Amino acid sequence: MSPQEGLHNSKKGGTNMNIYVGNLSRDVTEEELRQEFTAFGEVSYWRRL
Repeated sequence: MSPQEGLHNSKKGGTNMNIYVGNLSRDVTEEELRQEFTAFGEVSYWRRL
Protein backbone atom coordinates (compact mmCIF):
# COMPACT_ATOMS: atom_id res chain seq x y z
CA MET A 1 0.00 0.00 0.00
CA SER A 2 1.38 3.40 -0.93
CA PRO A 3 1.49 6.22 1.66
CA GLN A 4 -1.27 8.05 -0.22
CA GLU A 5 -3.49 4.94 -0.15
CA GLY A 6 -2.83 4.57 3.57
CA LEU A 7 -3.86 8.16 4.20
CA HIS A 8 -6.97 7.72 2.09
CA ASN A 9 -7.93 4.52 3.91
CA SER A 10 -7.34 6.08 7.32
CA LYS A 11 -9.89 8.79 6.55
CA LYS A 12 -12.51 6.17 5.68
CA GLY A 13 -11.79 3.64 8.39
CA GLY A 14 -10.86 5.98 11.20
CA THR A 15 -7.47 4.34 11.68
CA ASN A 16 -4.99 6.42 13.67
CA MET A 17 -1.64 7.19 12.12
CA ASN A 18 1.54 8.49 13.73
CA ILE A 19 4.20 10.27 11.73
CA TYR A 20 7.62 11.64 12.61
CA VAL A 21 8.72 14.93 11.06
CA GLY A 22 12.34 15.81 11.66
CA ASN A 23 14.50 18.89 11.27
CA LEU A 24 11.79 21.36 12.22
CA SER A 25 12.77 24.79 13.42
CA ARG A 26 12.00 25.48 17.08
CA ASP A 27 9.95 28.42 15.78
CA VAL A 28 7.35 26.18 14.06
CA THR A 29 4.00 26.48 15.80
CA GLU A 30 1.23 23.95 16.27
CA GLU A 31 -1.01 26.02 13.99
CA GLU A 32 1.59 25.98 11.19
CA LEU A 33 1.90 22.19 11.43
CA ARG A 34 -1.87 21.78 11.39
CA GLN A 35 -2.13 23.94 8.27
CA GLU A 36 0.52 21.88 6.47
CA PHE A 37 -0.91 18.46 7.35
CA THR A 38 -4.67 19.08 7.26
CA ALA A 39 -4.74 18.15 3.56
CA PHE A 40 -3.94 14.58 4.66
CA GLY A 41 -6.45 14.35 7.51
CA GLU A 42 -7.24 15.74 10.92
CA VAL A 43 -4.31 16.47 13.23
CA SER A 44 -5.67 15.57 16.63
CA TYR A 45 -2.44 15.62 18.65
CA TRP A 46 1.19 16.58 18.27
CA ARG A 47 4.23 16.86 20.45
CA ARG A 48 7.71 18.24 20.05
CA LEU A 49 10.56 15.93 21.05
